[in-house]
Amino acid sequence: MDEIARRAGVSKTTVYRALSGQGRIGEDTRRRVLDIAEEAGYRPNRLARGLRRSRTGLIGVVVPGIEGQFYARVLEGIEKALQDVDHRVLLTVSRGEQEYELVESLLDMQVDGLIVASESDSPDFYERLLRRRVPIVFIDREVPGLHADLVATDHFAGGVLLAEHLRDKGYRKPAFLSVTDRPRPIGSIEDRWCGFRSVFRNACLLHHPFMGSVKRLLREGGDAAPAETFSELCLLALRGALEPLATFPYDCVFAQYDHFALAMIHLLQAHGIRVPQDVGVVGFDDHDFTEYTEPPLTTIRQPLREIGLQAAQRLLRRLEEPDLPAAALRLPPRLVARRSSDPLAAMEQP
Repeated sequence: MDEIARRAGVSKTTVYRALSGQGRIGEDTRRRVLDIAEEAGYRPNRLARGLRRSRTGLIGVVVPGIEGQFYARVLEGIEKALQDVDHRVLLTVSRGEQEYELVESLLDMQVDGLIVASESDSPDFYERLLRRRVPIVFIDREVPGLHADLVATDHFAGGVLLAEHLRDKGYRKPAFLSVTDRPRPIGSIEDRWCGFRSVFRNACLLHHPFMGSVKRLLREGGDAAPAETFSELCLLALRGALEPLATFPYDCVFAQYDHFALAMIHLLQAHGIRVPQDVGVVGFDDHDFTEYTEPPLTTIRQPLREIGLQAAQRLLRRLEEPDLPAAALRLPPRLVARRSSDPLAAMEQP
């Protein structure tokens, strides 16, 4: 800043006013200072400048993984909302217990607020942050028992859409495949199950403790994960849960994730059970691969980019209105119907 002041023939105070856009200064002087700063390659220290203003322009984002397209598309929406207001994202990827530690690290870096895709089942940690008036918006799933801002897909509506689709296709003996080590799904998965069961009262909930080990396999790696892809791990989990598969008493399966739907298709076909002629299979998320599976997978498309956009906009509003009442925004999903749930269409294939 001293060099810019010397070359422009002005005081450091004038340079500061020109660079910060604050205070009175002639337009010619401002333009001359900015031109010299650009020639000198001057870059302001965002953190130091923010501390002087009690804002850094940094938004902390915590997600449980970035391997697939899900959070990549959410992040697109977040960055779109923030770029027009000169905010930047600090992204961290949590793994189980690391979530709380990473949140505290972001707060130590003086982020203005947080957007969190939490895997926590307890509200205690985040309740303490909210009492400290830390601005937080949760995405994808809510923390049980926590009253806070949330932007997510309407998972209940997604379950209803799939159930109505299967019912209209003539399926009558449905099962919901829950990848969990609990007797009932939790959070967004429970919402999908409840929506599905509101249409199919006779729906069976399939779950097995071994299925919950998929995340453990992913975390531990090495010899504990004898598979190279997430889909292979899903198939490994299903085989451990369902084989030997002498009979399959259901005519359709709603798998809570597309990867598990794909694994279910492979497992059924390996036992001579045709999809969808004998058993229809549907998933949730509409990953890129679902259009190219055999048969192509019926699934639910979530408004991922819109979730990120709305979450960032909600956080920006909360920064300006700290006393804004907490609210949950659930965005409508879209059914993407393909051949995995259409026995008539499959029979018409040459």
